[in-house]
Amino acid sequence: MKKTFCYILTAALLIATLGGCGGNSQESSAPAAGTSNASSDEATAAESAGAETSGGELAVTETTHVTIGTSGTGGTLAILGTAIASVVNEANPNIVVNVENTPSGGAGNVLAIGTQDIEFGLATADGAYEGYLGLGTYTEKIEDIRMIATGLPFSMHVITLASSPLQTIEDIKGKNVAGVGSAGTRQASDMLAVCGLTAEDYNITTYTLGEACDALKDGAVDAVVTFTSAPAANILDLTSSAEIRFLDVAPYQEKILEEYSFCVPATIPAGVYDGQEEELVTIAYPVTLFTGAYVSDAVVYEVTKAIMENNEKLVTIYENAGYFSPENQKENLSADIVPPIHDGALKYYQEKGLLP
Repeated sequence: MKKTFCYILTAALLIATLGGCGGNSQESSAPAAGTSNASSDEATAAESAGAETSGGELAVTETTHVTIGTSGTGGTLAILGTAIASVVNEANPNIVVNVENTPSGGAGNVLAIGTQDIEFGLATADGAYEGYLGLGTYTEKIEDIRMIATGLPFSMHVITLASSPLQTIEDIKGKNVAGVGSAGTRQASDMLAVCGLTAEDYNITTYTLGEACDALKDGAVDAVVTFTSAPAANILDLTSSAEIRFLDVAPYQEKILEEYSFCVPATIPAGVYDGQEEELVTIAYPVTLFTGAYVSDAVVYEVTKAIMENNEKLVTIYENAGYFSPENQKENLSADIVPPIHDGALKYYQEKGLLP
């Protein structure tokens, strides 16, 4: 079965703008939609039907509080969600976006849409896809999930030491492999299967990315398979103390994209990492912004509009947020995408000629 999206990639790290995020499972000070702090002239995200302007656009006319689920403080999704919230809050005073730092990250955000605990969430495309269909780690279908946009690609890196005898991905057979995080370990196994390796062909252990890089340097594993934005800080740190090589994903790219349609093609430009003299052709899991079917068309329309029409401001806050661009939506979204596009987002894209 096919599965949905992929990209090109460059990177930047940013820590500013996170001051208001707080710790794990905390929100910024503004109340979430539907809480008792909302005054009589405020509305929940579901109630904000809005109004059409003379030009046919939807507009939110009441103060509406919404929450976007991200990741633990300091994680990529937390930085990305903070950038999105900042831009939307500035662009539309009637929408107040609160950032929630979700310890379980994307998977937790998918589940939170199912329980209607948040209005917006971030996760990689496979998480949204599998949650909607009730596949993988999701025991039930989360049919309320609706797509808004695709963004930052988490590209597949297959790393070994320069001195390693491994030359191709097939050479991983019989070796010890590091996966990164529980979801990343499962993703690694999925990709290696497409490359012709069964679960019995290698030993895989789950680490954090920092731990995985240390394990590679210390000889505890022979290769690291990870999906991350590039350059990844932990991999940059590794190159400062060890010489590494990247195993080529290019021979398997087409097959992976056929099998997993939520993946997208990606390249890592030459020189992103020390010793990486050639461009790396690979695949990626794009980060997706999604919402719930229970959120009104007007609210989703206005959030989509704010993100798409303020791309330059997003980039000034966090460079990788720039992947949430109109051009990328035109390239990666479609009428048959899974999960389906929310009607509010679809209305905006159709008005701008980005989707039929």
